[in-house]
Amino acid sequence: MKSIFKKLVHSEQTPENNCDIDMEYFHNEKDPKDNLETTPPSDEKIRIPCIWAFEVFPPEYIGNFYESIDRLGWLDEKIDSLDDFQDTLLEMRHRVGSSGWLNLGVIVDKSDKRHWINPRKANLPKGVSYIRASIFQAIPSTTMLICQFNFEDDLANILEESLQKPYKTYTKKHKRGYRIIGVEHQKKSAVDLNKEYLNSICATWLKENFAGLYASDAIRDEHPVCMFLTLEKNTPFVNNQSLHNYMAILDISQQWDVWISDKLEGLYLQFTKDKNAIRRSLLLTGNIHHILQNEDIEHYGETKEARVVNYFQYLDDTLGTWVLGELLDSYIYKITDLRDLYGKMDMNNLHQSIKTITNLDHEVLKSQKNIIPFMIELKNYCNNTSSFIHNIYEFKQREQGRFTRGNLFSSIRESMIQRIDLLIENEKILKETANATRQISTTISSDNVAETNMRLQKSMRTMTIVMLILTVISTCATIISIREMEPIKSMITQITTLYHNIQK
Repeated sequence: MKSIFKKLVHSEQTPENNCDIDMEYFHNEKDPKDNLETTPPSDEKIRIPCIWAFEVFPPEYIGNFYESIDRLGWLDEKIDSLDDFQDTLLEMRHRVGSSGWLNLGVIVDKSDKRHWINPRKANLPKGVSYIRASIFQAIPSTTMLICQFNFEDDLANILEESLQKPYKTYTKKHKRGYRIIGVEHQKKSAVDLNKEYLNSICATWLKENFAGLYASDAIRDEHPVCMFLTLEKNTPFVNNQSLHNYMAILDISQQWDVWISDKLEGLYLQFTKDKNAIRRSLLLTGNIHHILQNEDIEHYGETKEARVVNYFQYLDDTLGTWVLGELLDSYIYKITDLRDLYGKMDMNNLHQSIKTITNLDHEVLKSQKNIIPFMIELKNYCNNTSSFIHNIYEFKQREQGRFTRGNLFSSIRESMIQRIDLLIENEKILKETANATRQISTTISSDNVAETNMRLQKSMRTMTIVMLILTVISTCATIISIREMEPIKSMITQITTLYHNIQK
C-alpha cells in the first residue's frame, strides 16, 4: 500500500507521469472490495416515500397565493369543510397573535382515476402519486404552504440503482496533476444527484404553481425541503456499522449531531451538512418497521409505510417552525447584503450614486414590507413559550448512544430570539445607513448645483460684458459708416438733380 500511496501523491504533482498510476490495482483489487462494501444487501430496501417542500407568502406575495388557487380552479371547488379555506386564511392573517394550521386536503393529477375522497386537481409531476397540502400560519403576516410530495415506486426507489451499480476508479486531470476518483466518491455523487433530483421536482412544481417568496429572486435561497428516507433491515445511526459503508453514502452512519424524537419512536432527524447544497434541508429517517411501532396507526393506511406517511401530517407545525428559523436567517442575509451594497457606493460618481440609491431604496422598501412585520410578530411568537412548543414534536440530541439534556426546538427557539434581535439591529443599521447615504448624496447634489449656479452666474456676467462691448463696437462702426457715406450721398443728389433738368 505504501507504494500505491507514493504513486497517488506523485500523480497529483506530475501530470506527465499519469501512466505511473497503477489503475490495474484499483480495478482488480480495490474497486471490487469498495463496490461490495458500499452496496446494500439484496434484502435491504432503501426508499424515499415522500419529501416536504415549503413556500412562504409574506405581505408582498400573499396576493400571488390567491391568484394561484384561482388559476388552479380551487376557488370553485366544494370540498365539504375545506371549501372556505381562503376565508379562514384571511381571518388568520388578521389575527393579533399566533394563528394556526389549515388542512388543504389531497392534490391529485387531473388524469388520476383512483377513488379519492374529495381531492383537489392539478397537473402533478410524473412519478408523484399525490400531494398532501396544508397551511401553517404561526404568525399573521407570513403564510406558509406545506406540500408533502408522495412518490410512486419509480421515484421512491430512485437510490437503488446508484447503490447497486458497480463503479470503476478513474483519473481526472486538474491544474496540479491528476485526481483519483474512486468508487465511494462516484457512488456518493450519484446518490446526492438523485436526492437533489427529487428535491427539484418538488421545488419546481411549487415555483410553477405558487409564486411565493422562494420562487422570487428577493432572497438567495431555494425552496427548503425535508426528505423522509427509510430502510427495511438496518437502522440508521446505530453502532457496529463499519461494514456497512453504504450507510455513509446515504449520510446516515454518523454517531454525532443526530436528533431522536421524544414521542415518535424510531424517528431520527439530521441537518444536512453539505456546503455546496443549493437549498436548506432536513433528513428524517429510520427503519420503517421501528418507526411508530408503539403507536396505534392501523386506520392511517393499508401498509406500514402508508400509515407512517399519513400520520406525519402532525409534523407540519414542527417542520414549519424549522422553516421559520431558516427564513429568519435568509432575512438577516438580505438586510446585511443591502447594507453592504450601500457601503460599496462611489459617492464621487454623482450620476451613478443617485441611480444606485434609487434602486437600493426600492429594494429596502420591498424588504421592509415583509421583514418588519415578520420580525416583530416572530419575536412575540417565540417569547410565548407555550404557544411555540404547543404542537411541536421535540427531538433530543443523541451523542455516542446517550441522550443529552438539550431539546432541539427549545434550542431553536432560544436561537431565534437572539437572531431576531440581530435582525432588528441590522434593520436599524440599514435604515440609518440609507438615510446617511441619502443625506450625503443630497449634500453633494446641492453643492454641485450651487457650483453650477455660480458658474452660470459668472458665465452670464461675462456674456453681458461681451454683449456691451459688441454693442459699443457695432454703434461706433455704424457712426463711422454714416460719416463715410455723406460725400457719396451729396454726389447722388447732384446727379439726380441734373437728370431731372435734362428731362425738362
